Amino acid sequence: MHGGAAPQNRRKAEERLALLVDPALEALADLVDFGESGQIRLRAAKVILDYAGYQPHRTPEYITTSMIERELARVNAEIEELERELEV
Repeated sequence: MHGGAAPQNRRKAEERLALLVDPALEALADLVDFGESGQIRLRAAKVILDYAGYQPHRTPEYITTSMIERELARVNAEIEELERELEV
């Protein structure tokens, strides 16, 4: 293998990118603190929060009692079916 697909070249590229993470985070932090406009500060903050896993488009998943009851009924029905098959 040669070129960009070669393992040693991919490894080297990953190392170079890893070295840029801290400076990139510092630049974003500076924009949050000292950006020229509120829009710039807000966009930088959103990028940081997004990469940290705080994404507003994610909705929390709630498990209700009825969901548990439905799943339990499904599992029980499957167990009964398997027991019937074993009796044959």
